[in-house]
Amino acid sequence: MTRLKLSASVLVVFTIGGLVSCSSSDDSSTCADLQSLYGEVNTLVDMKPLQVGADGIQDQLDTVQSAWTTAKKSAGDEFDSQLGALESSIQTLVDEVKSFAGDDKSLSDNIDQLKTDMSAVGTALDDLASAVDSELSDCTLDS
Repeated sequence: MTRLKLSASVLVVFTIGGLVSCSSSDDSSTCADLQSLYGEVNTLVDMKPLQVGADGIQDQLDTVQSAWTTAKKSAGDEFDSQLGALESSIQTLVDEVKSFAGDDKSLSDNIDQLKTDMSAVGTALDDLASAVDSELSDCTLDS
């Protein structure tokens, strides 16, 4: 009887250990995806719009969208509020850049609004970084 209890205990320990390591692995994957998103959005926010032009901004927005999709899928409902705010601020920027239709003159004429929208993206990114820092102890986005 003792042998059976010991076997059951060992099985429970291995099962729980497997769940913990799976969760840790999931956190690691989520962290990597969020770090990738952070890097791509940071690149976007740091761009010099008049130097890269509307097409350069659009190219980076496409890269950000891909990273956002991956991070959102990886994070699931975790950081939903922060990812939603980031998506919203990025969508505002996407809509604005689309209105330029590759016309750098329009971009130049609207540079102040573009900078304001890019700043809003940066703020949403900082909020995401703070949430990740407090929820995933081994994950830092802004390093």
